[in-house]
Amino acid sequence: PLYTMNDWNLGGGTFNWQGGPVSVNNVTLHNSSTWNGNSDVTINGAFDWANASVIGAGTGVVMLNGGGSVSGSWNHDLVGRQLINAAGSTWVWSPSGNYYFQTGQGSVLENRGLLDIQSDRSYLAYYGGSSLVDNSGTLRKSGGAGTTTFSVPFNNSGTVEAQSGRLAFTADGSHTGTFANS
Repeated sequence: PLYTMNDWNLGGGTFNWQGGPVSVNNVTLHNSSTWNGNSDVTINGAFDWANASVIGAGTGVVMLNGGGSVSGSWNHDLVGRQLINAAGSTWVWSPSGNYYFQTGQGSVLENRGLLDIQSDRSYLAYYGGSSLVDNSGTLRKSGGAGTTTFSVPFNNSGTVEAQSGRLAFTADGSHTGTFANS
């Protein structure tokens, strides 16, 4: 069955969702929280992610229909899950500090909407195993004077824009879309 829930506010500790597919209004993940599970989760409102981890067992899709934000001054981990920013959604990355977005063990970040990077944080292969970024929407770097590096395979069939600083892609990938410097 599909479960429907209001809001999840995960503020510390570990949250495990193994109960089957769920639809949630809004999710706030912060204060070194760990969100574990292998069930599909659809977030219809905002997904606000600050200083926390999203971990799965190689299955389970997190669908962002309402966009949201990545903020805070600590590492963010995406391990073994597929995270999709849906078409029409805006997801803003604006973390501070010299920390990273760490990934691995089969994780996939799929952008179909607008992924707006407003800092110099990099996306790194850290946990071993494969990782992938697949952009069919718009990935834009609009903030930060330095470099944001993607050190995992990056496929682009959409648009990649560097309006501020630099974007660097240091792993293989398929590039049939547009790359633009502003």
